[in-house]
Amino acid sequence: MKEENLCVLIDFENIAAGTEKAKLGRFNIRMVMNRLKEKGRILVTRAYGDWGRFAKFKQSLLEHGVSMMELTSYRGQDKNRADIALVVDAMELAYTREYITTFVLLSGDSDFTPLAMRLKELNKRVIGLGTKGSTSRLLSESCDEFIFYENLLRDSKSNESSQEESQPKTKKEAVEILVQTIEGVQKDKPGPVSVGFLKQSIMRKYPTFDEGEYGFSNFTAFLKAIQKTKKIVLLKDPRSQGFQIDMYQSEIDDIQLPEVPDMSIEARSLWDKLIVLKLNPTSHMIRHTVVHELVDHVVGVLVGHLWSGRLED
Repeated sequence: MKEENLCVLIDFENIAAGTEKAKLGRFNIRMVMNRLKEKGRILVTRAYGDWGRFAKFKQSLLEHGVSMMELTSYRGQDKNRADIALVVDAMELAYTREYITTFVLLSGDSDFTPLAMRLKELNKRVIGLGTKGSTSRLLSESCDEFIFYENLLRDSKSNESSQEESQPKTKKEAVEILVQTIEGVQKDKPGPVSVGFLKQSIMRKYPTFDEGEYGFSNFTAFLKAIQKTKKIVLLKDPRSQGFQIDMYQSEIDDIQLPEVPDMSIEARSLWDKLIVLKLNPTSHMIRHTVVHELVDHVVGVLVGHLWSGRLED
């Protein structure tokens, strides 16, 4: 799974005013950055505004690595200054840093519609983020994906405890982070997640994460221990000989063999189909039937080859 390189550009006045206008409380940069880190590696993050007016946000922006581009007001004549500065920087980055694959625009302003369209012409993926009440349909329709701040706020309410700390202190917190990260990745790319990509996603959100602090020698050992709690399922990846991870499904995974980690993705797919049909693959009758049908098929093929050989003679 290829890792995306992100550039995040924030029209701060628009997004901050939008959250206040919609009575969503103070703009939560932590929540936004955590969601974007699930999408890829953030290389550039810039916020544009008059920081004399938004001084109360400066500390939280610094904590999350946001560069604040100062656009001081001059006699109130600051209309569109932030928009122009953001667009100029976006185009410069698009042409000079080819390794950036995705641009994230935090704004709902329709003035950024031409920028989104031009970035797409340059083969860049464009993600928009803004509030429902302050987002122009022109902009949202021009992006490859648009995330509404209200949806992030809704999803984050169940995860508030884990977002307050930069490093999980207990094994329970580490498990919660693991599950949340898998769910976040699968929002964009449904299906099993590779172990390597999952570890990268966790490290982007929690750079000091170390499974050794919870008594495990490596990340795979940590995952195998979590699998026993019936929260995740490990699947063998036939391409890399490593593992992939999926969320535990009680209606399918409750009757699995202990050897599930050695099961390939193709075998797991067939396994799931049998479970859905209420056929337990581990029962004596099912094993007998499968072996019997296999033998009959092989014998039939061999007999067919023999007869075809005789006819040719």
